[in-house]
Amino acid sequence: IYDTLYDVLCKRNDPIEYRCIALARLAKRIRGGQNAYNSNAVVAQDIIKRALDMYEFHEKRGDIGTASDYSSTPVEHFRLTLEYQEVFNLVRFGKMNRVVQKAKDLEEEVNKISDLRNLDWRPDIRLKWWTWQCRLRAAAFCLDSTLWLQARDQMRELENKAENCGAHGLANYLRK
Repeated sequence: IYDTLYDVLCKRNDPIEYRCIALARLAKRIRGGQNAYNSNAVVAQDIIKRALDMYEFHEKRGDIGTASDYSSTPVEHFRLTLEYQEVFNLVRFGKMNRVVQKAKDLEEEVNKISDLRNLDWRPDIRLKWWTWQCRLRAAAFCLDSTLWLQARDQMRELENKAENCGAHGLANYLRK
């Protein structure tokens, strides 16, 4: 895989989190604007798999967490960012039952991380909203009106929760 940003980060020996996010952004660019039958689907999925594998390898070695916070998801929970990219790829190119299950699993994982709820910008709400967005897309693809309505209602509930807890910027972002 060749990406200029990823290559520069590797040469500078920047933290693994930065390198993984460069790969995630590359996968996002590849999947963007493509239809579900595009051959780039496999490439985007392979890039995310590589980033997840690389992150897990470095996590086992104990050299994770050297990056400073640079995204709305705290660096100690960076793996969630990669797993969300994986489910975003699945929703565009995968089997919808896998999308729904992966989204449920991610929401459960986010619910277990209490410190996400303690941050002013409420990454827990944003992450859970995206799980429902993926389920909404899967429901639309499968013509599952029950899941679609449930997803829509849960997304609205999370938007209102963001507004009510004072995360007005997040609420506006989610509503757009």
